[in-house]
Amino acid sequence: MPGLCGKPHCVTLLDVGEETPKRQLIDIRLGGRLDQLVEDRRRAGASWRKIAHEISKASKVSISFETLRDWFADLERAA
Repeated sequence: MPGLCGKPHCVTLLDVGEETPKRQLIDIRLGGRLDQLVEDRRRAGASWRKIAHEISKASKVSISFETLRDWFADLERAA
């Protein structure tokens, strides 16, 4: 699949919520509870930054709050 510039080596845009290898790894390391963890923490009022920090620490996989927010865009719209 060509990237943004039309060449194979360019960055491609992923559909919102698409399972990236990084998301899969984090979910595995969290025992399959990534979605529930994020939903629960957002309902409790935690910021995206705080949740990203907690997930990075627990999974030992660095994740930015922007990426997390992109992955859970539907959750953001519902808030």
